[in-house]
Amino acid sequence: MLSFIRHSRVWRIVILAALAMALSGPWFYDQIHVPAEFPCNAPNVRLEGDFCGMPIPGTWFFVGFIGAATQAVAAAFTGGFDPFALVFLFALVLLALPIPSTLFLVLRRGGGRLRGLHLVALVFSGLVLTVTGLNLGARAWPDLWGYWLYTGALTALLALEVLVLRTRGDQTRT
Repeated sequence: MLSFIRHSRVWRIVILAALAMALSGPWFYDQIHVPAEFPCNAPNVRLEGDFCGMPIPGTWFFVGFIGAATQAVAAAFTGGFDPFALVFLFALVLLALPIPSTLFLVLRRGGGRLRGLHLVALVFSGLVLTVTGLNLGARAWPDLWGYWLYTGALTALLALEVLVLRTRGDQTRT
């Protein structure tokens, strides 16, 4: 186990690559009305009832982030307030936060407060993923490999950071 912890930087890089790769995979579906008697042609997937779903990759979140940020800035100047845009923007920031925090932790080779903030980022991102997962249709779940890869990589990263924190904490006590 100690050898595993000694190579935590390498594991962080591997998990960071998995997080980045997960963004290219499908995270959700854009629903398209197609009556049940007609087939859903690839890459579309039959969802529930008269709907097919066109897979949308996680990179779409960057487009959504730009749109939500533009709306928030426009609302600041015009006086209009769209709480959904702000919640969406905040959720996207929380969802993406583990990528820069892991990258910074890999490049800095540090710890202390940075590791604590990194753990907080992982937990909040996990909460956003959980809420997102609850809103997905159960029939569509198996095909959303980008969402599942991100969730699995985030869980692995959280487990790694807890092990590193616990091991280093045990070493300072002895």
